[in-house]
Amino acid sequence: MPHLVIELSDNLANQAQDMVYKVQQAALSCGLFDAPSVKSRAIIYQHFALGNLSDSFIHIQARILSGRNEKQKQELSDCLLDCLQHYWPNEGCLSVEIVEMNKQSYRKQQK
Repeated sequence: MPHLVIELSDNLANQAQDMVYKVQQAALSCGLFDAPSVKSRAIIYQHFALGNLSDSFIHIQARILSGRNEKQKQELSDCLLDCLQHYWPNEGCLSVEIVEMNKQSYRKQQK
């Protein structure tokens, strides 16, 4: 865990794979997760409207299991936003959201 879901505008689609790699590395650098547990993916949107009239966006939703304290969640959020600001400083809208998943009800199967 976590699941890192990177949502981005289609004008950044050619950077999606690089973005997945760099965001995953940023999450690992925070020291909160072990490498095999981090799962990352990108979703590209063709249809969107942004309030600031920008033509691009990157939003990371980090879905983590419950149990982390507020400081850890803030550190993760800062770490991910720092990554976006470093590699994509000129993109219109950059954002990060930390979402807790209930540890008691989350299930997975890995092979």
